[in-house]
Amino acid sequence: MIQFTYSPVWLIGCFAVAALYSAALYAFRPLFTDYRRWILSVFRFIVVFILCVLLLKPVLEYLNVKAEKPTIVLGLDNSLSMLSTNDSATERSTLIALVEKLKTEFSDDFSVQLYAFGHGIDQTDTFSFSDKLSDLSAFLNYTANAYEGRNLGAVIMISDGLYNRGIGPEYTAGTLPFPVHTIRAGDTAQIMDLRIEDVRYNRLTFSGATTPVKVTISGRGVAAGVVARLRLLQDGKAIDQREFEISETTPVQQIDFELEAGEAGIHAMELRLDTVVGEVDNRNNRRVVYMEVLDGKRNILVLSAFPHPDAGAIYSALGKLDQYEVTLLYASQAEQVQIGTALQRADAVVLYQISAVGEGASLFLDAINLRRIPVMYVLGSRSQPNLLNRWDLPFEYAKLRGGIQEVLPYPADNFNLFSLPARAIANLDNLPSMLSLFDVPALKGEQFQILKRKIGTVETSAALWSIGVDNGQRYAVILGEGLWKWRLRELYNSDFNQEIFVDAALQKSIQFISGREQRKRLRVETEPEWEESEPVLIHGELYTPTYEKLPDQEISLTLWNKDRVIYESTMTPAGENYLRDIRGLKSGVYGYLAQSDIFGTTLRDSGVFVINESILEYGVRAADHGLLQRISQITSGVSVDISAVDALIDLIRSEPPKTILREEITFRDVTDLQWVFWLLILLLGTEWAIRRFSGMV
Repeated sequence: MIQFTYSPVWLIGCFAVAALYSAALYAFRPLFTDYRRWILSVFRFIVVFILCVLLLKPVLEYLNVKAEKPTIVLGLDNSLSMLSTNDSATERSTLIALVEKLKTEFSDDFSVQLYAFGHGIDQTDTFSFSDKLSDLSAFLNYTANAYEGRNLGAVIMISDGLYNRGIGPEYTAGTLPFPVHTIRAGDTAQIMDLRIEDVRYNRLTFSGATTPVKVTISGRGVAAGVVARLRLLQDGKAIDQREFEISETTPVQQIDFELEAGEAGIHAMELRLDTVVGEVDNRNNRRVVYMEVLDGKRNILVLSAFPHPDAGAIYSALGKLDQYEVTLLYASQAEQVQIGTALQRADAVVLYQISAVGEGASLFLDAINLRRIPVMYVLGSRSQPNLLNRWDLPFEYAKLRGGIQEVLPYPADNFNLFSLPARAIANLDNLPSMLSLFDVPALKGEQFQILKRKIGTVETSAALWSIGVDNGQRYAVILGEGLWKWRLRELYNSDFNQEIFVDAALQKSIQFISGREQRKRLRVETEPEWEESEPVLIHGELYTPTYEKLPDQEISLTLWNKDRVIYESTMTPAGENYLRDIRGLKSGVYGYLAQSDIFGTTLRDSGVFVINESILEYGVRAADHGLLQRISQITSGVSVDISAVDALIDLIRSEPPKTILREEITFRDVTDLQWVFWLLILLLGTEWAIRRFSGMV
């Protein structure tokens, strides 16, 4: 069928133009005989008519009817637990042969699609049984989404019923519009097994501190009177061990160690549970965890002039920092000796509306200035600018007009001392207003604004939250009260474990002014811990000498473990930042070095991270065939053992496969047809030959 982009009425015009053109060219040529004039006129008419029709952009419509055979989706659990016995080679061969048998039996009448699922979902006919994660619900969800509206004949899942990632597959099964047939693999026998169930410890501790390590041991099928031994090693050296008795009457025991943290750094702690007689699989008898040891905690004093929810909010936010010990005191209630002692220990101080104390606050400020303690100043409705101007502070009020106003925050441009959560910054518009003095002080030295103030809908240039550096001394100033309302609003609107702006800004500000954050032109960061099955994401930022972001530069990245350099690459630009993802790293401690040559200067940044071993697949050893039976029952499918797979094949074959005819309409421009071009050439060539033969060329 042919269609036109423009109205087919124009075909009349095409006919008229072709007729007039051919008539004008040959109707009054007496040198041609009549029959030659007619032939030449027809040839020219056809050529002109075709060219005119092509101007209407005709398209050909094709109707294709395709027969779609029903699809059988065959998924095989690719996790380690599928090879649970000592005879893993036989189990592997049995499973591979089973897949080949199903594929052969159904390939004539069905389109068989093979999948391996475990850590991910891959369409493949190669199975390694090496995944350390297993997510049955993810495979079911993927099948439902990928084959929605398709001619799905059957879904067959081969698994041992063990999963350690995702939601319960029974819940997913209840939402599926198709039956799921399950083939039960693995051994349900409760074999003798002694394993490390859980290790609880402080991931972050401090040099010289004693930290507890609590290990949960569980056993199954262990005879009474069996004595087991658990050893604790640090960096490969044995430092302690415990012997204990475990049996069916005491299937779970907790073993406690006391570990004294040594020198600063990341240390590997290995727990080894000796294999007992009769234990078949000892892969879950070993666990390696990592502990970071810091030089020592730093002390932060939050000194508030009076009790206020803001002081509590600041205390809670800073208390999340493991490397800091936070103390909250109220100047109106605490003894001066207590405050003086706290100031002597403090590495950083937060002064909340301290001028409300009156002239007596000068004693605290003198002690702070004497020790050059970094300070975060928080000013609010009860702050006294005239009193603040009398003291030696890194800011000063030029005008004292008085009054209080409500202000809103908005992010300052080009702040680059440290990074803040982008998602939280984007939600600043949702925060409630703060109370701030109408007067805005001028900060001494170099100033870096984090937030500016907005009055109503008018964005001003006045600072609301700033970092300053005066004579080499770092400080922070927050010009408003109401942080507690911000924190409550963010916690209410945020997801679980999502980083919120108030906490991040307070933490990063106190870290920066106390010297734990450095202003670097090349900043490369990653999470301190990753799972063995996860890709490691390393983020980078690069700045010019004036601290403006510098995109599209080359940043080399070198990664190594304790043995050797294992990875060398460059970071990929991602907008104004840089990113590199690294996959396939084994458990252990890794160091990285990023380097970039900019304007003749070599910039470097380095760090470390830990890859934790994935041991979930070494947990429960007995197959859960009951789960597979429930999945099939919920979806109106059937569940069979490997030995009874022929019954499943007969069941699927008993229902005649339904081939669906799908109509597919396609369009093609007539100008794309080569035969049209050659037809025009043939007509024009023939016309030219006749004219030549007649002596008119």
